[in-house]
Amino acid sequence: MEILLRNIPPEGLDLDFKADPSNLGLLEEGIRFEGSIHVQLSVSKQQEMVFITGRTETQLLLECGRCLKKFPCPLNLGIQAEYLSARSLPAQEERELKPEERDAIFYSGDTIQFNDLIREQIILATPMHPLCAPGCLGLCPR
Repeated sequence: MEILLRNIPPEGLDLDFKADPSNLGLLEEGIRFEGSIHVQLSVSKQQEMVFITGRTETQLLLECGRCLKKFPCPLNLGIQAEYLSARSLPAQEERELKPEERDAIFYSGDTIQFNDLIREQIILATPMHPLCAPGCLGLCPR
């Protein structure tokens, strides 16, 4: 998903769309999905800063780390990000970032791409050792 900065009105912009996991490069990460990813974003702009808030909902199909049973795992994630224009940085080769710049995502050009943000949030929220149930006993030794 990509948005032109000039298309963001002063009152902001609300986006509601479904994203295909294969377009976000998530299938290559070994993450399986049941359906698409529902994304709701609010985008606002203030000079060179673009603020993103919203939610993403999807259902993963995971394999239990103990019994190897496949089970659905719903994800409902909050998204919050600040994009800062790379043009706003001085043309010095090396400098320390200001505190407000440390968490910002830098963009260049007239568009902002949201795919990496959504992809990153889903990867970070995917359990490393998924369990089908907290009391799962695992595979039977016999």
